[in-house]
Amino acid sequence: MLRILRFVLLASLLCVCTSNIFAEELKREEGLSVHVIPKSVADIGGEDSPVKWGFMVSQTYDLKPPNERPVFQKPEELLAYYDNQSKSIRKNGIWVVITHPESYSDREKESIEKLKKICKEKGVSLYICRGMNLPDGWVRQ
Repeated sequence: MLRILRFVLLASLLCVCTSNIFAEELKREEGLSVHVIPKSVADIGGEDSPVKWGFMVSQTYDLKPPNERPVFQKPEELLAYYDNQSKSIRKNGIWVVITHPESYSDREKESIEKLKKICKEKGVSLYICRGMNLPDGWVRQ
């Protein structure tokens, strides 16, 4: 009985180790790229400014100017957009670039935290990087 238990334990451990070794690495350029634009920055241009605040989607193959890209103020809206993307984009997760934390209001900081929470609950791969730490500062949430 002890031998069987050891064998099962060893086999389980081997499966876990090999699955981690062969796990596919996620790629930002193939996922959903998002920049979090602070409201204070968007407000600089005044009421007629084409720049909107919130989660601005900027996929690498999308050559639209920033004022024509989708922007969402709520994490639920961003995730609804993400859920409607192709399987290959969803497979590579959401990659969020943020700026200096003091640039964001408390409400905006709460939205970022809520995005982290929802992604964790839904099993969505989420990476966040502060702009000054690009390209290698990505942290999986």
